[in-house]
Amino acid sequence: MRDNPTKRRGLFRAHLLLLIGAALVVGACAAPYSLPAGPTPIPTLIPATEPASSLGATAAPSFAVLSYPARLPSAALGQPLYETRCASCHGADGRGVVPGARNFGDLDYMRGETPAFFYAAVTEGRGEMPSFRDSLTSDERWDVVFTVWRFSTDAETLGLGQHLYDTNCGACHGVDGTGEVLGAADFTDLRFVDDRAPRDFYLIVTQGKGSMPAWQGRLSQDERWAVIDYLRAFSYDPALPGEVAAAPPPTIITSCINFWLGSYVQKFAQSFLVKSDDQLPLNINHRHAHLA
Repeated sequence: MRDNPTKRRGLFRAHLLLLIGAALVVGACAAPYSLPAGPTPIPTLIPATEPASSLGATAAPSFAVLSYPARLPSAALGQPLYETRCASCHGADGRGVVPGARNFGDLDYMRGETPAFFYAAVTEGRGEMPSFRDSLTSDERWDVVFTVWRFSTDAETLGLGQHLYDTNCGACHGVDGTGEVLGAADFTDLRFVDDRAPRDFYLIVTQGKGSMPAWQGRLSQDERWAVIDYLRAFSYDPALPGEVAAAPPPTIITSCINFWLGSYVQKFAQSFLVKSDDQLPLNINHRHAHLA
C-alpha cells in the first residue's frame, strides 16, 4: 500500500493542535504562580475617607468688616482705653509684658503692618487676645489702634516730619494733605492711608512714582521715615496729653536771618555797655544816689 503524503501532513497537524489544546487546558487548571517577595514591600495605603457632613454644618469664615469712623480717630481718646484693656498684657509702654504680646516699639515690625490690620486684630482677637467687638465701639477701637500706633513714633519725629513735609511735599500734596495737583494722594482718606504699611510709603518716597521725584538723594533715611510718620497723622489726631511738640528745625533762610539779627543786636547793645568793670558800681551808685 502506498503512503499518501497529504494524509500524513493532515494527521501531524491534528496531533499538534491536540497537544497545544491539552497544554492550554492543563495551564488553566494549575495553581497560580506567585512571585517571590521583593526586598522592599510596597506599603498598603489606608483609604481616605471623607467625614459625612450635613447641610448647614459648614462654619462661616471669620473676617473683620472695617467700619470707618465718622470722626477723626484720636490717640488721646484711645489712651485710657488702652490702659484699662490692653496694658496688662502689652505694657504701659507697648513693649509687651506677657509671652506672645507684640512689641509695638519694634520699628521693623510696625513699619511692615497697617492700622487696618490692627483694627481687625482688636475686633476679632488673635490667639490668646480676646475680641473687643462687643466691648468697644468701632470708633473706640480705631482710637485704641492709633494709641498703639503712637508707640512707634514721638513728638520730635512728628515735628521733624512736619517741617520736611511743609518744605518739600506741601506744594503738591497740600498743607492739609488733601492733594493740590492732579494725581496727588489724599492722606486724609482713612480708607487709602490705613490699608498701607509705612514701608509701602517709604518705597514710593525713596524711588518716586509717576511725576513725583525720588527723594533718596535729598533726604536721609531717618528724614524719610519722619515724613511718613507725619503724613499718616493727616488721618488721625496724634496728640497725647502732656506731650509737647518739638519745635521744627530752622531752615537756611531763618538761620541767616537769626544770625544777621543777632549780630545787629550785639553791636547795638555794645554801644551802651560800660567799657570797664570799675565803672559799673559807680554808675549804679550814681543811679541810686537819691535813695541815700
